[in-house]
Amino acid sequence: MSNLSELLPTGGGQNAVDFVASGTLSSGQTVVLKADGTVEAVAETSISRSIGSSTAVDSVRSLYLSGVSIGDSKIVIQAKNLSSGGSIVVVGSISGTSISFGSQLVYRSDSSTNRISGLAYDSINNILTLAHPTGTNLIGYSFSISGTTLTSLGSASLRTGWSFQTDVVEGFFNPQTGSSYFLYSGSSGLYWSKATYSGGSTSWSSGTLNTTNPWKFSGGISYDPVVEQVLINCSLSSNDSGYALIGYFNSSGSLIYNSGYQYSSGGLNAGGTHETSACHIPNTNSHIFTWRGSASLSDYAYAQIIEWDGSTIDVSNTRYTLASSQITQSSISWNAAANKAYALVTYSSGSNHGIEMTVSGSAITVDANDTVNSATANQYGLFSVYDDTAKVNVVGYLANSSNIYRTANVIRLAYNETNNTDFIGITAEAISDTATGAVNVYGGINEAQTGLTIGSDYYVQDDGSISTTSSAVKIGQAISATTINMMDLT
Repeated sequence: MSNLSELLPTGGGQNAVDFVASGTLSSGQTVVLKADGTVEAVAETSISRSIGSSTAVDSVRSLYLSGVSIGDSKIVIQAKNLSSGGSIVVVGSISGTSISFGSQLVYRSDSSTNRISGLAYDSINNILTLAHPTGTNLIGYSFSISGTTLTSLGSASLRTGWSFQTDVVEGFFNPQTGSSYFLYSGSSGLYWSKATYSGGSTSWSSGTLNTTNPWKFSGGISYDPVVEQVLINCSLSSNDSGYALIGYFNSSGSLIYNSGYQYSSGGLNAGGTHETSACHIPNTNSHIFTWRGSASLSDYAYAQIIEWDGSTIDVSNTRYTLASSQITQSSISWNAAANKAYALVTYSSGSNHGIEMTVSGSAITVDANDTVNSATANQYGLFSVYDDTAKVNVVGYLANSSNIYRTANVIRLAYNETNNTDFIGITAEAISDTATGAVNVYGGINEAQTGLTIGSDYYVQDDGSISTTSSAVKIGQAISATTINMMDLT
């Protein structure tokens, strides 16, 4: 007896189940179970790049646009209705590279909206929360979601009797605290408000993020779920220098922060609407900021990687020019399927451009600059969000200076799609198309491999191959050069 495999049965091992093959399968092939009960090979499919047509929500003139992904191939858009003066939210449904919209909810009927509202989606409770600036007041709203229908759950006053110093409020959801947070500037610096949904109602609280520096917020929040902290993009009221603040959460869920780290000296134009934006790069300790340079930097669109591992920060990385044209606003999101960033910017000339970026370490490469909208765009609001279900970015903007219609495009970046997460087993023998053959499933032994390293764990790769490179699908451990114990050992 030379190894453990001699103790095991031959001819395909244990836990072998007969299946009909869809396509010709080789011996030792990883397979998935299809809806019709047949099995096919684990494989990788190339999805091509595509940009959907511009789609207007309706023909109502609007301002102060913002948007958020709520998953399940849906987004929510918020804006001010210039015709009636009311504030409205609507759900958009994504199908391929098209988007359609449900019935709009008018959640506020007066005309006092004069800033961009922040949106956050509570994915645990399926609740949309919103921080809505109205003149000298900030009001919090919450909404339940059913399909494309939004239902108001009430409102609360967050801050009153003070002037907003910038044109934007931004929000994010923290699943660790179970609360949504909103950042905004005021007369004394940077502020936050928190929404927590429980027992059928939303409770709100607020606080101040301010030390000796009067921080000014102009957009750019990036939440890192690994270290459970958030990067906040700010400038000093006294100059245009860009700073990254690290916000974290105490035991009561309040947002606190350390001193800021300067990443741009005198080169950040932080006085306008959505001029800066940020997103976290998954599975890394990095964030990417987009921002509009000051006059000394020609008001161009720039991007920069900021690295933060929860204890140290690196803001020394090179800034990259995204577009050698003056811009008025930007918004960025991360496309997890393509592993790229996609930013929407508005040129001073009025057109909206989508910029696709590859990030490698601290280096940024611009792969494409799409003219998403060639008409004269309005500068009061835009967004770029990513929907993980549809695996697309959705960008939204105000289409032109006269009609100012809320408009969206669906952007599909090129990526490779795999069915490996549907892995069911490994063929014990070659199986012809439509023929029946044995497949070894978990709990069994597959003896149809070659070149394995005894004692090593093996995984299913995106293309269906088997290797020691870790993936989302673990098979088990090699017990000989030809045999895998499919016990899904951890």
